Amino acid sequence: MEEEKEFLSQDEVDALLDGIGDEGAASGAPLPQGDIRPYDPTSRDYLAETRLPVLENINEKFSRALRIALSEFLKFNCDLTISPIRIMKYAELVHGIPAITGISVFSLSPLTGNGALFIDHNTTAVFIDSLFGGGGRAGKELASRAYTPIEVRVVEKVSLLILECYQKFWTDVHPVEFSYLKTETEKQFVSICRPEDPVVMVSLNIKINQSGGEVIICLPFAAFEPVLSLLAKATDEENASADRNWLRLLSAQVQSAEVELNANLGTATIPLRQILEMQPGDFIPISVPNTVSAMVDGFPLMDCNFGISNGQYSLRVEKIIPQNQQENLHGSHNGNR
Repeated sequence: MEEEKEFLSQDEVDALLDGIGDEGAASGAPLPQGDIRPYDPTSRDYLAETRLPVLENINEKFSRALRIALSEFLKFNCDLTISPIRIMKYAELVHGIPAITGISVFSLSPLTGNGALFIDHNTTAVFIDSLFGGGGRAGKELASRAYTPIEVRVVEKVSLLILECYQKFWTDVHPVEFSYLKTETEKQFVSICRPEDPVVMVSLNIKINQSGGEVIICLPFAAFEPVLSLLAKATDEENASADRNWLRLLSAQVQSAEVELNANLGTATIPLRQILEMQPGDFIPISVPNTVSAMVDGFPLMDCNFGISNGQYSLRVEKIIPQNQQENLHGSHNGNR
């Protein structure tokens, strides 16, 4: 039986052991820098730059309709502004939410996952004061105590109103049913996704008589992945704006282009034999029409009179030929050449 061969020599084993040790790692050659950058395949930082123009369009329409709906519900004129959507980690969003907050959880059928609606204590206090005969002013005592059953019920009613209004403007893009599930008043009891997962945040600032606060709609980004292509495509307004800009630029370039204008001042019909017998100094009689056509690339554009102006042969425009007649005249002029 042949003696088994060693896969590694003793010197190679010692070199590997030295590389594993701290001294070997410290004394090893430094890694080349160049353009190499660390990459984490689990990171979703790139989502912060993601644009969702269709979702922005939905939110704009939703904010206008919600302002009217809240004004009718509270019997007060509401001022409502909506901020551009932000994509961030769920832990980052929750970190900025007060511990005592009205939180309504809702489903996104047929999309997967649940969303959350955060109504801060200032906004809740304004709603309570408006509904119970006050002037829509916020109180400060709500931030330091638990919600009462009446306050929780008001949060539920407002949440249902917001979800019903939001659902209407999703119909044209992708039908989604925002179904209310429950209301919590402490953020530690609500978790719609993992802390490191990205979410889409829609922030609404609501004011009544200069008092109010913020309402946040939180939607898991993973729920949007089946319809991401629909939400990321350019809206009709953006396409129309791009078309208008392109047409304006094209029109300016076309108007500054130089073209050659030709006018046939006369014609003559003579036999070929006479042409062959012509000598220098012979004359060719031509007939000059009263009106000549000024043409560009064979298309007649204007009817003109021929004459002299300021010592130069010139054409005086008498008539602009309509565009629908130019094609017919183009063929007739080509046939007379």
